[in-house]
Amino acid sequence: MLKMNDLVKLSQTPKSTVLYYVKEGLLPEPVKDKPNFHLYDEYCVELLSFIKYLQSNFNATISQIKALFADSSSEFDREKLQERLAKLSG
Repeated sequence: MLKMNDLVKLSQTPKSTVLYYVKEGLLPEPVKDKPNFHLYDEYCVELLSFIKYLQSNFNATISQIKALFADSSSEFDREKLQERLAKLSG
């Protein structure tokens, strides 16, 4: 498990962005052992990297990424991903 500061450093993502993604449901809720002490699964680093990848390579919006994540049958290979994003934006 990672503290917020560790997640921010490892993912190179601002704290405000991490909190926004949690609020939007793109990242899982952290474990809250104590007030103002949140622990995130190490998988969140990969997830943040994937979100950045979608945004920079496919110009994906938050709503498009949420739709992709909501569809548990999605296959995240490059060709199918681009095709699904095109359908979501059209």
